[in-house]
Amino acid sequence: MEDYLKVLDGVDEGIVVLDKDLNIVFWNKYMGNITDLSRDEVEEKYICEVLPKFKEKIFLDIFKYMLKSNQKYFFSAALHKKFVDIKRYGNCNLRQNLKLSTISVNDENHILMEFVDVTGQYIRVEELKSYIQRLEETQEIIKNLADYDQLTNVYNRRVFFEEVEELIEKNRETDFRGVFTVLDVDKFKEINDTYGHYFGDEVLRITGERLNRITRDGDLVGRYGGDEFLIFVPNIKERKDMRKLSQRILNSLNSSVVVEGKIIKPSVSLGMSLYPEDGTNIDELFRVADKELYRDKGRNERCCFK
Repeated sequence: MEDYLKVLDGVDEGIVVLDKDLNIVFWNKYMGNITDLSRDEVEEKYICEVLPKFKEKIFLDIFKYMLKSNQKYFFSAALHKKFVDIKRYGNCNLRQNLKLSTISVNDENHILMEFVDVTGQYIRVEELKSYIQRLEETQEIIKNLADYDQLTNVYNRRVFFEEVEELIEKNRETDFRGVFTVLDVDKFKEINDTYGHYFGDEVLRITGERLNRITRDGDLVGRYGGDEFLIFVPNIKERKDMRKLSQRILNSLNSSVVVEGKIIKPSVSLGMSLYPEDGTNIDELFRVADKELYRDKGRNERCCFK
């Protein structure tokens, strides 16, 4: 995820992301360069405190409407005065276009603001091509920010379920089989209470990293929420193979974690279901796997197979 944010920092336009309360959650380096305000100075601040232009009722009404409707808006520099006070250019009469759209981050709507400097109207063809390429890269990065859980760098719940449903539907008329897994970190609340939330976040981040490392191309990994993760492994032919998969997951996750010199050895519990024997849709598969997860938490041995 850090690589994606670095690319957004390199884009030759201002990128700002607002949460549902209109507080700034992302402010790229371009915005810092033209305003002399660093990311640390503006993060979590109300947009109207940082950019007073957006105190105007028209923008506040539009923001409120966008969060509900996913509507897009475009404001032209030809019709609106500058949106950002560009300090490094002093009193120069600079113009910016503004594009507003919504993106989903962790299943919650955010507002994406794109500030484009259009002061110079005569752009060479090569510069235009370069801009288009950067714009495509920006859209790809924004898509990744919307699709992935930012802490663990695995799919968020929405995208994970969509991908599994698409895979099942695509193979419904074949002999396709797959394993749906739900797992969580044992006594995660105690980890947070004992070591603090930063330590807990690191445990989750490392868990996501380890799951990405042990899964194959074509396997799907997601974060359901909190300390729960989801895995879907296609092309598992026999129920007995589920035990091997379970052991591979446990071997990877039940190992020591070191954060700021402190060492713990977290463990995970998991439950599995097999498509199509245990369910022919994602709701049925999740229900069976989730039930097995809680059975696993109450047993000494990890045996979650019929």
